[in-house]
Amino acid sequence: VPMQPWCGLFRQDSCGGNITISSAGYVTSPGYPSPYPKSTRCVWRIRAPDPQQKILINFNPHFDLENRECKYDYVEVYDGDSEEALMVGKFCGKISPPALLSTGNSLLIKFISDYETNGAGFSIRYEVYQKPGNRMASIHMVGHMLINTC
Repeated sequence: VPMQPWCGLFRQDSCGGNITISSAGYVTSPGYPSPYPKSTRCVWRIRAPDPQQKILINFNPHFDLENRECKYDYVEVYDGDSEEALMVGKFCGKISPPALLSTGNSLLIKFISDYETNGAGFSIRYEVYQKPGNRMASIHMVGHMLINTC
């Protein structure tokens, strides 16, 4: 009996939470790359330690969420620490989303799955964005971000 609360707490912690970046890390759908559970809701708030810093996220190419127009299973990314912030993407299907860069020092990632079809899910690498030393690389990154967040 004493183990049950701990097991419940462990499951809760494995899906969502508040993260302050100390070094690059990952958020994944529960069980990734095995199929994610049905009827799941996970919210991660990711914050860079310094208010001047930005966050870069990259999706693993092995991305697999039920497609059907992102109505049932999806990942949403918000440019801020709440769902009231600007949503910069809602993703599903089998095509890995583009890299995304926050405008401030926080991002919110939300994962929803319904009670039916499920897939392998997703893995997202987050890190504090380091400006490239090369000016051309910087311009390319900005252009890349603008194209993919419109």
